[in-house]
Amino acid sequence: MKSIIKRFVLFGLSLNLLACSIDKEAPILPRFDAVTISETTIASASLSVSFLEVGNQSITDYGIVYSETNLSPTLTDSKVSNGALTQTTSPYTYLVKISNLKANTVYYARAYVITESGTIYSNVISVKTLAIVSPSIKTTEASTYTIYSAKVGGSIETKGSYDISEYGICWSQRFAVPTIEHSKEKITGDVSTFPKAYSLIIYNLPEKGTIYYRAYVISNGNVIYGDVLTYTLEVEGYPKVSTDGAVYVADSVMKLNGTIVNKGKYEVTEYGMCWGFNDSFINPTVCENKGSLTVMPNSLPAPYSIEAKKLKTGVVYFYRSYLISNGITTFGTQKSFIIESK
Repeated sequence: MKSIIKRFVLFGLSLNLLACSIDKEAPILPRFDAVTISETTIASASLSVSFLEVGNQSITDYGIVYSETNLSPTLTDSKVSNGALTQTTSPYTYLVKISNLKANTVYYARAYVITESGTIYSNVISVKTLAIVSPSIKTTEASTYTIYSAKVGGSIETKGSYDISEYGICWSQRFAVPTIEHSKEKITGDVSTFPKAYSLIIYNLPEKGTIYYRAYVISNGNVIYGDVLTYTLEVEGYPKVSTDGAVYVADSVMKLNGTIVNKGKYEVTEYGMCWGFNDSFINPTVCENKGSLTVMPNSLPAPYSIEAKKLKTGVVYFYRSYLISNGITTFGTQKSFIIESK
């Protein structure tokens, strides 16, 4: 009888041990596929990581470790952590972006996962950030705009790595290699299409001598220049016109006086006055408000008058004489007037 009871006890213990071994599942560790590069910039790298198997253990952290010097980076190096993984089905792919990297630099990276069994790493890959590329710009030939001004320009061929904050033309009569510390005309703001051609007007140029000029562009605080070109004013043979006084006619009308001093060697096709008010129209041009004449006087010097109408009281007006000859506009000096309120 005791032998039978002993056999039953041993049989029960065997069943309990078998049940425990069945309940305790064998551990399955995570397995990585190859880590691949999705995108690189001058300061970041995006990596794609795939789990062939997420395993059956709790994952407390996963992500990417990377280093500039360690060919086999570990958790003691830099890392991007994603925290605990709740995904339970396989395969599973995730993206990691590594930021604040140096430009044009090689980094070593690999994926990691932390389980109760320890830390598991993927294969190591090397990734190189992009080099910083400056915009490319060229200077274009200048042309005469008026007798004492020129139209100059440039072309931004490519943008480079950073947004553009400013571009334009710089020039000098004294320095053969002008910079933006000398004279300049500028355009502010980024450029979205390339190549981007542009032109600017340089006013009040010297009557004699040559100017040196070149295009420039500013990107990320750095100034990039085009080639230096030269331009000499075409003053010889062009007419001269002077701006004279303004005479009050009525509350909204002023008579603006000018004089054709000499004709020059080319035919005069138009002359008159142009004007504008407030600072927006300093150095007014014929594209704004103007009064014109086309009949050339028989003798010189020849004074003439233009009535400016529909003027406002209490504001400052700028005005100057002009004359068009051989397609070139010559301006007199700028003057101003104000119609006082009564």
